Amino acid sequence: MGAELQAGIVRILTSKGTTAGTGFVVTNDGLIATCSHVIQKKEVQMRGDPLPEKVNIIFRATGDQAEAWIETDWWRPNIGDDIAILRIDGCLPVGVEPLLLGSSSGTEQHDFFTFGFSATNPEQGSSGFGKILAETRIRDAKVLQLRSPEVSQGFSGAPILDTFRHRVVGMVRSIALPDTFGRSVETAFITPTEILRDVCPSVKLSEVCPYRNLEAFTEDDAAFFFGRERDIKLLLEKLNNDTPFLAIFGPSGSGKARGRSLGNSCHPPNEPLFRTTVRKSGSEVYSCCNDYRSV
Repeated sequence: MGAELQAGIVRILTSKGTTAGTGFVVTNDGLIATCSHVIQKKEVQMRGDPLPEKVNIIFRATGDQAEAWIETDWWRPNIGDDIAILRIDGCLPVGVEPLLLGSSSGTEQHDFFTFGFSATNPEQGSSGFGKILAETRIRDAKVLQLRSPEVSQGFSGAPILDTFRHRVVGMVRSIALPDTFGRSVETAFITPTEILRDVCPSVKLSEVCPYRNLEAFTEDDAAFFFGRERDIKLLLEKLNNDTPFLAIFGPSGSGKARGRSLGNSCHPPNEPLFRTTVRKSGSEVYSCCNDYRSV
């Protein structure tokens, strides 16, 4: 989970080279999302000071440092949606990838994972976990409320990864201060991904879920299938060299259907490499094997 997220994590630096906050890569051409108060503090925004043209960033996955330019058309001040979109010059470093974004709709009570640069570890960063609670508002801005013991100052701009959907569904915006009774110490708020998309049209949300639960993978799911390359290669070698017929046996959930389906996935749909048939009961298997033996 950590590696999945950290490939797109960015540490944003102040003019003095210290950590200002967190950001994350949202497009292949180097757009980065963060909070506007990470780039320019709230009180400085309130004074009406001009925006800086660029900031320095460090990619968490590789340690590469780069300059990132502030896209003023997509700037939203702290009193509004609190969003800043940055753009790097050139290509992303090898090993850095944009994070997959999805809709925040229906994520209430989902668990999440995040990564930011809090005061406890401002250079290397730290992980955070928690639960997405419900939609609310900060002034006129739509937000989602979180509960997390780790999300703190320095996590502003961090992505919130829904661990059920495996999609980033929001960006940390603020944390709540304890009230007079010492409560609300684990409360934080995030900007939903839909707001990021509305502000910056280059941000795209993907609703295609690569996790099939208990459903079998088929040729249509080839883009999301990984980890059986060696088994598929062995099956193809057996069919090409040893026999025109190959039976695959195994307990439920061992990957039989996935292996036979995905073995055809690299070939055109109208030119499958081999014909397959599935039998589940013992009598069906015996009958099927007899049919092939008589051919």
